[in-house]
Amino acid sequence: LVENKTGGKMQHQKFRDNELDSMIREWVEKVVGEKVDREKSFGDVFKDGILLCKVINKLKPGSITKINTGKLPFHKMENIGKYIDNCRKVGLGEDKLFTTPDLYEEKKLSLVQFNIYSLGMHAQTLKGWTGPALEQLKPPEPIKLVETPNENLGLETPRSIKAARADQSTESKPTITPDQVTSDVMDISLKEAFKYNPELEKCAREWIEKVVGESLPHPTFADSLRDGIILCKLLNKIQPGSVPKINMDKRSKFKCLENLVAYIKGCQGMGFPTDHIFDPADLFDEKNLNLVLSNIQTMGTVFSPKIAGNRLPVMKTPTSTPSFYSSLIQVDETTPEDQVLAEELVRWMNINLSSFAIKVNSISELTDGVAIIKLLENLTKQTMAFYEKEPSQPWQKMQNTVLILRFIGEQTGTALRYPTKTDLLLGRIRPLNSLLSFVRDKFDHDFMFKDVTSNERRFKILEEILETEETYVSMMSQVNEMLLRPIRQASEKGEEIITEEECRDIFSNLEDILQLHKKLREELAHRVKNNHAVISDIFSSRKEDFTQLYIEYVKNFDSVSVMIKFVRKKKRTFKSMIKAFEAEQAKTNALDLGSFLILPVQRIPRYMLLLAELEKYTDDNHPDKKGLQTAIEDIKEALDIVDKSKSENLADMTANQKMNAISRMIQLEDFELVHPQRKYIREGPVKMEPDDENAYTFLFNDVILYTERQDLSQDPYAKQFKYVSAIPLSFCEGVRQKKEDDCTFELLLEDDETMSFYCQSPEECQSWISDVRTQKDLGITLDFQ
Repeated sequence: LVENKTGGKMQHQKFRDNELDSMIREWVEKVVGEKVDREKSFGDVFKDGILLCKVINKLKPGSITKINTGKLPFHKMENIGKYIDNCRKVGLGEDKLFTTPDLYEEKKLSLVQFNIYSLGMHAQTLKGWTGPALEQLKPPEPIKLVETPNENLGLETPRSIKAARADQSTESKPTITPDQVTSDVMDISLKEAFKYNPELEKCAREWIEKVVGESLPHPTFADSLRDGIILCKLLNKIQPGSVPKINMDKRSKFKCLENLVAYIKGCQGMGFPTDHIFDPADLFDEKNLNLVLSNIQTMGTVFSPKIAGNRLPVMKTPTSTPSFYSSLIQVDETTPEDQVLAEELVRWMNINLSSFAIKVNSISELTDGVAIIKLLENLTKQTMAFYEKEPSQPWQKMQNTVLILRFIGEQTGTALRYPTKTDLLLGRIRPLNSLLSFVRDKFDHDFMFKDVTSNERRFKILEEILETEETYVSMMSQVNEMLLRPIRQASEKGEEIITEEECRDIFSNLEDILQLHKKLREELAHRVKNNHAVISDIFSSRKEDFTQLYIEYVKNFDSVSVMIKFVRKKKRTFKSMIKAFEAEQAKTNALDLGSFLILPVQRIPRYMLLLAELEKYTDDNHPDKKGLQTAIEDIKEALDIVDKSKSENLADMTANQKMNAISRMIQLEDFELVHPQRKYIREGPVKMEPDDENAYTFLFNDVILYTERQDLSQDPYAKQFKYVSAIPLSFCEGVRQKKEDDCTFELLLEDDETMSFYCQSPEECQSWISDVRTQKDLGITLDFQ
């Protein structure tokens, strides 16, 4: 489908290329050796997936052991899913794939045509394939759907680097020189367009191919480098032995990330400056290809000649390339002063970590993030529950470093541009010094006030209470102004962006909370700025308000992240609004919407910490001493009531956590497991084939999910289960035990078809039958594509 938007409305027109359609049918006919219907539409011919699976089996015999010939929708969707999975296995890039709904629901047949054409061209490169080749023809570009928000909302969608690059190749642009770049004025997307240089990419490609002695494996530069193999080979050519072991398994994301980390460490070992070292996600997820290109230029023009001398060619650069890419290289060396500060910070950390029985011997031990997380928990009295407590792999450590930087951003409203995630992961002393100094200055009151009188300490804590309140109100106001209010206004005009129920599930009563805290901030600011000694009544008088409003807010908070993911996938305008919101935050605090929405959950515990600190530095004869003690008790009582209300919803919270945990364990393809209304029911080693020892089945309130256990000894980074099949309960007409005292039950499907499931005992069989029947009778039907 091609979608044209005018004033927020969409017009659709069918895409069809008759020449390409005819060519594809002819090639498939030759490959599978059977007649392909020329009268049916393209979608009708291929939507059951049978022909596509046969094509794969011809190209790579035995790839798909069972092709479903049933007429039920999920049989056809399974075939399509198997075909897509095997396209990956034969080496077809992600940019040449489609999703199951693109074909089965005929949503984007242009992508399907582009995929089959690409497979036909790629088949000529497959070892052992001597069958017919697909005649070369420039296919139509796969058409992506791009949402443009309604202009009435006043929002702009950030442009991607890819879009900027496309513009460079198709439009005539005025030349921009470095002197014309004004960081305070120029739009971020224009900076990205200015920085990225296709000519430089071409030079980098040619230089890499000469050095490693092989052609890059993919047409696009990013796809060729994403798995890290070429980069590690490049590093070993320049400085032999830099990467002792290169992971060659391109299918494992984590092994690819290990390669990228190994390359980054090699760059650091050579003395690369910090601003020329990229994060793994900058390349793997294409978040900052400019920085990747800059890194390679630095390698090819500065470090390769320096280390390899005349042994290797020097990378050429186009004359239009700005000189700042490599001419300002400064080696970031650790000074004796850095070492002294590092030792001081380690001593400080150990004092604050004594209650955790953790001792840090060197600042370089902090790369896994655990000690820093424990330090932050101790200083802020907040708990970070979902971190890797014993990380052993690079991506686990990276997960902890991301959590650290995000937590600091949530607590302070400030994005730390330095250090980066890579700085922490690689254990760079100077960036770690910077991070720990920031934490000490922001969160350790004993250190902050060691040379300050008691009265001064008290006033500084008062200022901190006011500052955190102003930050909290400011951040909640941004959510209200950029998201909630435009959603309300659009709804009043009859232009629904999301439903009222969805709005309530995501934002809850945020507007009421914001109004409460605006008034609190005004009263607090008036007293602090006028040196008023008493503030405790401001908090005690709002005990009931805190209790009622925050009980409402935390009630469904555990499912908010799921709800955001679900709604932004279904509602494109809402997705665009979140993108615009988060792009704006990238300029200041780099927090996503989820980080903003967790702030109310943290606010009352933060009051407890700040008021306790204030009471600690308040003299016994001070007029607010007793008032503060009472306020602390009032806030604690409100917090206990709110926490109790959360525990009453523990069953739902546990179910949501179980859903998220299961989704992380299963290697899913086109199946979207997480849904706000989907509930986990049970699981077990129930089989569709009696001798299938790896089978494992999950039952949810709307679907049976059939999976296979993966052999983690072969790939320790793989998911625990691999998705095989999904049977929506809405497709089932009934369920029965095959025969009395038997371990087998059958699902009764349309057209008198049945599906058998083998349990380990008759009792287990009866239990499954009961649960399946109960969920089927509820009649819940949810999206899973």
